[in-house]
Parts: sequence; C-alpha cells; structure tokens
Amino acid sequence: MHTDESDWHLDKRWHLMQVAALLLSLAGAIVYVVRRDGEYDKRMSAMETSMEQQRMRDARQDEQQRARDDIQDRTAAEAVALVRQQLDRMESKLDRFVESRARQR
Repeated sequence: MHTDESDWHLDKRWHLMQVAALLLSLAGAIVYVVRRDGEYDKRMSAMETSMEQQRMRDARQDEQQRARDDIQDRTAAEAVALVRQQLDRMESKLDRFVESRARQR
C-alpha cells in the first residue's frame, strides 16, 4: 500500500495555534452570549416599565371615563325626572280641563 505525506489523515496531535484559536473562538462566543443576554435584560426591563406606565394610564383613563359616565347618568336621570314632572303637570292640567268641560255641559 502506498502512503504519501500529502494524503488526508487524522492526527492526534494538536498544535499550539489550534488550541489558541479554539480558546479564542470559545471566549468570543461566551462574550457574545453574555452581551446579548445583557441587551435582552435591558429590553425586557424597558418593556416592563412601558407596560406598567401603560397600565397606570389605562387605570387613570378608566377612572376618568367612570366619572364622565356617572355625570352623564346623573344628567340623564335629572332630565327624565324633569320630563316626568312636566308630564304630571300636563296630565293634571288636562284632567282639570276635561272636568271643567264636563261641568259646562
């Protein structure tokens, strides 16, 4: 069988530069993941702050809307009461008118 130095083969030896390149690659990957995780934490924190502010705005707007609804309900109830009073007065006037007409006959 023919063996040539230029043929592909597996070697158990590791050169110092291979070890250094592997360690540098591993260190780079770790730094990347750590930085990425820090950025993720910052984004999550910003998003949570934004969500909390939005919840506070929503609660304030809900409270304001309830106050406006209460005012509107009171105003509507007062208007209905006024209309009822006017109808009662009109009814009593009509009753008096009908009675006076009936007496005149």
